[in-house]
Amino acid sequence: MQQAEQLREHGPESDPPPQDWLISDQSPRSSNSEQELADVVLASTTRFIGRALRKRGKQRASEGVDIMSERTKHEQEQAKSEQVAIVEGYPDLRGCLTDQILFLVGGTRFVPIGDISMPITLEQAEVIVNRLREP
Repeated sequence: MQQAEQLREHGPESDPPPQDWLISDQSPRSSNSEQELADVVLASTTRFIGRALRKRGKQRASEGVDIMSERTKHEQEQAKSEQVAIVEGYPDLRGCLTDQILFLVGGTRFVPIGDISMPITLEQAEVIVNRLREP
């Protein structure tokens, strides 16, 4: 206790107190209660900080999932609208999943599906149809 009082009187310019400045050799009973109080304060502070960090982490993770799901949803909608445009623009374009090919109705040429990067865009469909229509 004398060291704590000395620190209060002389300020931070004096030598820093030793690690065990809360423990007094003169009264073991008070040192135990002071140490217990310090332990309780430290444990409470640690729990408080831990809860705050977990809460912040959950919020950020939730925001990240929301952003990713919106992005994925937007990409899926865009791919679907591309597919609708392809079907409407090229009604004679067909595919066979058994043979894994694309072809034109009444045509003799085909394109292997493995040669096409998915999902097919409208521009890719135009290139494929032009390729299939070549003599």
